Amino acid sequence: MRILYIALFLAINLISQAAFAQQKPISSVSQLNAYLKETSGKSSPLDRFSSEGKAQFLNGLRFNNNGLVGLDYSSMLAELNAEQAYKVLALFGAGRVLPLIKGIRIQTPEDKHSMSLATPMMRVDDHDSYRCDSPHTCAYAPQKICMSGC
Repeated sequence: MRILYIALFLAINLISQAAFAQQKPISSVSQLNAYLKETSGKSSPLDRFSSEGKAQFLNGLRFNNNGLVGLDYSSMLAELNAEQAYKVLALFGAGRVLPLIKGIRIQTPEDKHSMSLATPMMRVDDHDSYRCDSPHTCAYAPQKICMSGC
């Protein structure tokens, strides 16, 4: 019975993640503001953060004409598990960087599954402990990720 429950839970989780994957990724501050307005009072992966953690995460996002090019993951590391972090990153089309978040909590089969979804998508031009400083320039910065497109 427990195996059936886990299989059902994973199937529901996959459907949920597929729904996130089908949404157009948030790729600008204006799209982020529209998303925040649209989901106000509704369920969002961002709800897993504390108020302070959410503000820190959102303030650490960096966009340019290529979309999301950098983020501060310190609040993810402090407050989220791998599954929750993946769902937040998926909003921005950035689920692939999950394995770069060293120390993210992996405690459940769903966390392990989220890590396995992200790993094949990783790019060599996504860099842990760097921030997008200026176009095509990543600078050292702990608990930040400089992404392709910087």
